[in-house]
Amino acid sequence: MSFEDLPENVAEIPISTPGLGADLVDLLLTTEDRRAESLFLVPADEGGLLFPGIGAITFGGMDWRCSAEERETGLANIASMGIPQAIVGFASENWIAPHLLRQWRDAVNAAFAGSRTTLVGVYVVNLDDVLEISTGPLPALWAA
Repeated sequence: MSFEDLPENVAEIPISTPGLGADLVDLLLTTEDRRAESLFLVPADEGGLLFPGIGAITFGGMDWRCSAEERETGLANIASMGIPQAIVGFASENWIAPHLLRQWRDAVNAAFAGSRTTLVGVYVVNLDDVLEISTGPLPALWAA
């Protein structure tokens, strides 16, 4: 995928537009972000539009196996940043173990439910794929 594959009016359509979230995540997260075990946000304004000149906000070096307290505290701080709308996700060179991914997804949903930020979607990313995991059962992933 390339930026040329995005709709010409991407700056004028909400990040909640079906199919757009995965494409934005795929384009905005670099290979380095994916290899760095990154938690990421794609921020948007009140109307769901991308902020001009701002791409994904990434927090590299995540320990996906951290304690529940560390996970919840970190996510609460991120959720309190006051971003009106956001896509959130987890990037890794390889798939994150499904039980850890479920813990992170559930913690993100809980943290953002108590904030002023509308959570538009939750994604998991490896070097080659982007999957939405916002709700429901997780897909069968092969964790490295």
